[in-house]
Amino acid sequence: MEEYEGIISRVIFYNPENKYIVAAFETDDEKFTIIGNMSYVNNDDRYRIKGSYVIHPRYGKQFKVSSYEIILADDRSEIIRYLSSPLFKGVGKKTAERIVDALGEEALTLIKDNPDCLNNIPHVTETIKKNIVGVLTSQDYDQQVLSFFMGNGISTRNLPLIQNFYKEKTLDVLQNDPYRLIDDIEGIGFKSVDELAMKTGVEPLDDKRIQAGILASLMDLCFQTGSTYSDYESFYHHFRRMLPECPDDLFAKNLDKIIAEKVIQEENRYYPRDLYESET
Repeated sequence: MEEYEGIISRVIFYNPENKYIVAAFETDDEKFTIIGNMSYVNNDDRYRIKGSYVIHPRYGKQFKVSSYEIILADDRSEIIRYLSSPLFKGVGKKTAERIVDALGEEALTLIKDNPDCLNNIPHVTETIKKNIVGVLTSQDYDQQVLSFFMGNGISTRNLPLIQNFYKEKTLDVLQNDPYRLIDDIEGIGFKSVDELAMKTGVEPLDDKRIQAGILASLMDLCFQTGSTYSDYESFYHHFRRMLPECPDDLFAKNLDKIIAEKVIQEENRYYPRDLYESET
């Protein structure tokens, strides 16, 4: 793996949906094309990128980014230019100069570590303070979320949907309760969430995985048959094809746990709760 520091001098292509980028990257010594995923792009930022070169059959040699980080400016003129850029609403050149005069060349690091360091700087209102802190922290968080996906080899196809729904809770949900995505976000199903969960270390026999599989298999069978319920045998065998490694006792235990909350049982009829309520 190779590492470079530099700037993005030109964006050739950027897809805000999956955050895929093709861009010209310039170091102090050379210029080359990078490809990969980046949460946002700002020409005033300096980046440290890691990855390796690949050969595209049409476009030739390109550098595929596997991870990156933003290098905070630590030069007076760079910080002033950065803070007075369109990223920071309400911060003009004069205000940026006041901030750097007060905090020095470690200004950006100091603001991230302790936003209250901006409190006594002339003309820096509470609104301006919130804008500055908001941009710096949101950039960090977006980068962390994207790095989580990239580091675990997870497709970024559904990333915009997930971030728009969970916002600042995205990482917590992905790391601790990924199967919530199935209930919370329309269009994201068990297969894609299970792939994500397995790559991030969820155990194959985790109760949350089994419960999500039970509900997904029941819902899938209902759609296949055009019915709002299934009998136990059909439902059980459909689940076994989805999660064959699950022992019978864990299936029974976890089915009991979600009956009433997510599955309605009437004699030998098992309904996904949503379909049961719709029919009722």
